[in-house]
Amino acid sequence: MSVHEHRDDVRAGGPEPERLSVWPEPPAQVSLVPAVVPGFDGWAPWLAFGLNPRRLFDAGYRDFLHSVAAQLGTAMAEASANEAERRAPRL
Repeated sequence: MSVHEHRDDVRAGGPEPERLSVWPEPPAQVSLVPAVVPGFDGWAPWLAFGLNPRRLFDAGYRDFLHSVAAQLGTAMAEASANEAERRAPRL
């Protein structure tokens, strides 16, 4: 089943979803990568990346996705720290 077919099933007969790609074929595979949030010991969010059907999923591609997830995790940690600082009582 392709991602596009799954989306049609979810919409339950609604209008055709807008095409999000210039390529004729949608992603047929997905890579799930944890976004490790520094300083957070709870559960980690997972990112689902649709893989390019025109590119081999090799170590370089995998490393790129892990790099994106790491940057997102760092951004989430910084946002959490900024929010905690903003909510802290001012002396």
